[in-house]
Amino acid sequence: MLPLPVSGLNEFSKEYRLFQRNFLRGAMDVEMDANGRILVPKTLTKFASIEKEVILVGVGNRLEIWNPAQYEEYLISDENEFADLAEKYLGEAE
Repeated sequence: MLPLPVSGLNEFSKEYRLFQRNFLRGAMDVEMDANGRILVPKTLTKFASIEKEVILVGVGNRLEIWNPAQYEEYLISDENEFADLAEKYLGEAE
Protein backbone atom coordinates (compact mmCIF):
# COMPACT_ATOMS: atom_id res chain seq x y z
CA MET A 1 0.00 0.00 0.00
CA LEU A 2 1.33 3.44 -0.94
CA PRO A 3 1.46 6.09 1.81
CA LEU A 4 -1.10 8.89 1.85
CA PRO A 5 -0.06 12.17 0.28
CA VAL A 6 0.42 15.05 2.70
CA SER A 7 -2.97 16.42 1.65
CA GLY A 8 -4.66 13.14 2.68
CA LEU A 9 -3.61 13.27 6.33
CA ASN A 10 -5.97 14.20 9.17
CA GLU A 11 -6.02 18.00 9.46
CA PHE A 12 -7.33 17.76 13.03
CA SER A 13 -4.20 15.98 14.24
CA LYS A 14 -1.67 18.17 16.06
CA GLU A 15 1.17 15.97 14.75
CA TYR A 16 -0.13 16.27 11.18
CA ARG A 17 -0.16 20.05 11.38
CA LEU A 18 3.39 20.07 12.78
CA PHE A 19 4.54 17.68 10.05
CA GLN A 20 2.78 19.66 7.29
CA ARG A 21 4.30 22.98 8.38
CA ASN A 22 7.79 21.49 8.44
CA PHE A 23 7.29 19.55 5.21
CA LEU A 24 6.15 22.64 3.33
CA ARG A 25 8.37 25.27 4.98
CA GLY A 26 10.62 25.58 1.94
CA ALA A 27 7.75 26.07 -0.51
CA MET A 28 7.66 29.41 -2.32
CA ASP A 29 5.46 31.04 -4.93
CA VAL A 30 7.35 32.17 -8.02
CA GLU A 31 6.15 33.94 -11.15
CA MET A 32 7.18 33.42 -14.75
CA ASP A 33 8.77 36.28 -16.62
CA ALA A 34 7.60 37.45 -20.06
CA ASN A 35 9.60 34.61 -21.69
CA GLY A 36 8.02 31.88 -19.55
CA ARG A 37 11.05 31.45 -17.29
CA ILE A 38 11.12 31.23 -13.52
CA LEU A 39 13.82 32.42 -11.20
CA VAL A 40 14.58 29.85 -8.51
CA PRO A 41 15.01 31.72 -5.21
CA LYS A 42 18.59 31.88 -3.91
CA THR A 43 17.66 30.05 -0.71
CA LEU A 44 16.51 27.05 -2.75
CA THR A 45 19.50 27.09 -5.13
CA LYS A 46 21.80 27.14 -2.11
CA PHE A 47 19.87 24.30 -0.44
CA ALA A 48 20.03 22.18 -3.63
CA SER A 49 23.69 23.10 -4.37
CA ILE A 50 22.63 24.41 -7.79
CA GLU A 51 25.26 26.50 -9.52
CA LYS A 52 24.83 26.62 -13.29
CA GLU A 53 23.25 23.47 -14.74
CA VAL A 54 20.17 21.66 -13.46
CA ILE A 55 18.21 18.50 -14.17
CA LEU A 56 14.40 18.71 -14.15
CA VAL A 57 12.75 15.49 -12.99
CA GLY A 58 9.02 14.82 -13.16
CA VAL A 59 7.93 12.87 -10.09
CA GLY A 60 4.22 12.14 -9.97
CA ASN A 61 2.42 15.47 -9.76
CA ARG A 62 5.49 17.62 -9.13
CA LEU A 63 8.68 18.76 -10.78
CA GLU A 64 12.03 18.50 -9.00
CA ILE A 65 15.09 20.62 -9.78
CA TRP A 66 18.41 18.89 -9.06
CA ASN A 67 22.11 19.56 -9.18
CA PRO A 68 23.15 17.04 -11.89
CA ALA A 69 25.97 15.47 -9.86
CA GLN A 70 23.80 15.03 -6.76
CA TYR A 71 21.00 13.52 -8.85
CA GLU A 72 23.35 10.91 -10.30
CA GLU A 73 24.57 10.03 -6.79
CA TYR A 74 20.96 9.68 -5.59
CA LEU A 75 19.89 7.25 -8.32
CA ILE A 76 19.99 3.51 -7.71
CA SER A 77 22.92 2.00 -9.57
CA ASP A 78 22.20 -1.63 -8.65
CA GLU A 79 19.60 -3.17 -10.99
CA ASN A 80 18.64 -5.78 -8.37
CA GLU A 81 17.92 -3.10 -5.77
CA PHE A 82 15.69 -1.29 -8.28
CA ALA A 83 13.93 -4.54 -9.19
CA ASP A 84 13.27 -5.24 -5.50
CA LEU A 85 11.72 -1.78 -5.05
CA ALA A 86 9.61 -2.19 -8.19
CA GLU A 87 8.29 -5.53 -6.95
CA LYS A 88 7.58 -4.11 -3.49
CA TYR A 89 5.59 -1.11 -4.76
CA LEU A 90 4.19 -2.36 -8.07
CA GLY A 91 3.89 -6.09 -7.49
CA GLU A 92 5.12 -8.82 -9.75
CA ALA A 93 4.50 -8.44 -13.47
CA GLU A 94 2.00 -10.98 -14.74
